Amino acid sequence: MDANTVENEKLEAWKKASSAPEAGNSLGIDLGEIGLPFAMTEGMSARFEKGVLLITHGPFVTSVRAVPPSGTSAEGEQDNPAVAGVQVLTLLPREMAGVFEKDPHMMNAFNGLAVGGALAQNEKGSFYVGSRATLFSRQGAWHEVLVPLLRHAVLYGPSGMFSGAMAMMQNEGKPLDPEAAAEGSAWTPEDLDKTAALIPDICPHSRSGMVLSAEFPMGGGASALLVMDASVRHPGIGAGLLSTLSLPLAEASQEERERVTLALNRLEMYRESRAQHYGAWCWQENDTLRYVSFFPNIMHPNAAVTTSWPSVQAARAPWALHIAASMLHEARSK
Repeated sequence: MDANTVENEKLEAWKKASSAPEAGNSLGIDLGEIGLPFAMTEGMSARFEKGVLLITHGPFVTSVRAVPPSGTSAEGEQDNPAVAGVQVLTLLPREMAGVFEKDPHMMNAFNGLAVGGALAQNEKGSFYVGSRATLFSRQGAWHEVLVPLLRHAVLYGPSGMFSGAMAMMQNEGKPLDPEAAAEGSAWTPEDLDKTAALIPDICPHSRSGMVLSAEFPMGGGASALLVMDASVRHPGIGAGLLSTLSLPLAEASQEERERVTLALNRLEMYRESRAQHYGAWCWQENDTLRYVSFFPNIMHPNAAVTTSWPSVQAARAPWALHIAASMLHEARSK
């Protein structure tokens, strides 16, 4: 049997699985489209179980499920209500979760290496890497933005984080893949200029070389800073585009920092917003609260994902600042 025949048989089998009752696409979300490349790739697998897409890749099993809207309008979306959300969640294997059970402080370091998901701990004590996307009634970005974003959240959410940590610990911060080490970013200054052109004039922004910076006014003279940097390499994946959203906050203790970031990373999994959850909250130097995302070179052909990213982060910033500031104020007023 030749390779084309095998591919065609795999494709037909996946189409059949995606239309079966087990796929449960009652919310109009085609989870089969998200699972297609995993069903077709040697060494990976995808299947449906009670309406949930389960994808096995390496040591991870990732669940992808469509969830109904909460019934309340998302920020600024009263005339364009949410249709559904898509959650991507990978429970960590026991041996990996053990790292964070022994030292919970390690979670912040791993989230600083986020690619497409946040490491968090649920109420039952299980550790997971999670992402989320929301589809709106008048949003025509399912194929151009949400499908590639969700596919890469599955592929790189847990693996990117752990490969980055391995590289930092074992390979002096250099990419583990020699080919990735020799590769430059697929993003160009022209790509960043196209992204900058979509940022409103009310938000000061500029590009210098391979770095695009934008400020989002937050009131009271404060602002959030978005930096999209194509010159920085991810230690486990290599070249691409690094995004960091930094929020101004008062000095906080390590315990307060960890409580805030855990809450934000949990809440991102359930919030209906245009601020698609593809990354992680963490604390970095100078008491800066940051949302970190990394777009590998393989995502470059999906240009709409990153050109729309500043608007995504502009929607995220005031919400996160309010949550974080409220939590710190509440903790200190007790």
